[in-house]
Amino acid sequence: MNISLLISKLYLFSIFAVLVFLFIFTNDSFNYDFLVLFSSFIICIISLYNIFSSKQYPYSLNLITHLFFLFFFGLAPSLQFKQDSFFWNGFTLSKHNYLYGNLMIIIIQFFYILIYNFKVNSSLFKFFVEKLDFNIRVPKFKVVTICIFSILIFFYLKDFNLLSIFFRGGYKESAEQGVKLNSSLTLIINFFIRPIPLVCLIYYKSINQSSKFSFFELFLILASLFSNFPAGMPRFQAAALYIPVLIVYFRVFSKNYAFALFFCLGLLIIFPFLSQFRDLDKLNDNIGIDLTMFSDENFDTYQNTVNVISMNEVTNGSQLLGTLLFFVPRSLWPSKPYSSGEYFANKYNYDFSNISLSFFGEGFINFGYVGVFLFTIVLALMHSFIDKCYWWNYTTINVKFSVLFKIFLGMQFFMLRGDLLNAFAYTVGLSLCVVFVSKFIFVYVPK
Repeated sequence: MNISLLISKLYLFSIFAVLVFLFIFTNDSFNYDFLVLFSSFIICIISLYNIFSSKQYPYSLNLITHLFFLFFFGLAPSLQFKQDSFFWNGFTLSKHNYLYGNLMIIIIQFFYILIYNFKVNSSLFKFFVEKLDFNIRVPKFKVVTICIFSILIFFYLKDFNLLSIFFRGGYKESAEQGVKLNSSLTLIINFFIRPIPLVCLIYYKSINQSSKFSFFELFLILASLFSNFPAGMPRFQAAALYIPVLIVYFRVFSKNYAFALFFCLGLLIIFPFLSQFRDLDKLNDNIGIDLTMFSDENFDTYQNTVNVISMNEVTNGSQLLGTLLFFVPRSLWPSKPYSSGEYFANKYNYDFSNISLSFFGEGFINFGYVGVFLFTIVLALMHSFIDKCYWWNYTTINVKFSVLFKIFLGMQFFMLRGDLLNAFAYTVGLSLCVVFVSKFIFVYVPK
């Protein structure tokens, strides 16, 4: 690693560390406890160190994990503690709860880092990274036909309401007139059929990065924006779909820490802005960094995780079974478990049931403390293997795996935030969409 790059990383680490210090230790709220805030600061410093580590890839599942720790387990809880925030008329956390929760997170961080950095025999990556003996041809008429077909199906789901396509809150006014479908069919349309144009665009650009801009590419861009407009979908879905687009179109994200910086700015500026489109009646033109968002319900996953542990809520694996068998209709399985967040909220009479529960909270609600560490081991090993598969020789990597990897980057943040059932179902839907596009739309021609 050259000296100039090392200095740049140390400089960025120092800048962020100072900003985090000021954010956490500024005494401008109701509560102030040095041990609680210091433990939050330690979580942030561990995260920042790994984000700007010399061993870090330009973008990776590991990087997403440390960004998650920074924002959702470091910054957000510190502000929630100082402002005495709690959500959905649920449990409030004491200083002891915050301190205990922070110590648990620190232990999880070190355990995750230890497992992630286990060395793996590079021969295991061969299946994914070996150069393939065929070229990929794009049957343009077929792609255009499939894209138009997927747009029409999605348009039908939205009752041909343009406002509801481009803005999430735009569908409220016509909700009673909309097409009523069961949850399974809605899931299929939203996460398998709807993303097809955008997945086609990612594939096309991945195999034609050096080609000149064409009318076909313009069609794919317009079709993608029409069916997957960022303000018209959940923010995690927008991230999952548009992060790959940014990576294939802007090579700067393959340079050092560009992706990490963009992700931070996106979470601080773009996500709060997109949040406004959930309710068009309250829409305004404010755009900028709003640190108060860390104390709102979108960052409730830390408190829910600590509450699950405090209440010793353990289901002995039933929640995990419901997640793995998410595709089984409730009509065939009446006792099918609800998502972990909904289960916990309903049991303790929260005002709102669609709450989030972190991946590590999912580990506890399934198998207690053993589950926390089992889930951490699985997460770290999975991230380590997939990251190394991608970066071992990413210039000759299997295109399908490359696209899946980029999709996973965005979905990983949702997977970590929770809850697991919804995140897993959505990830499977998007993955099947990628496989469908690869297998049934694009043509593989022997060299």
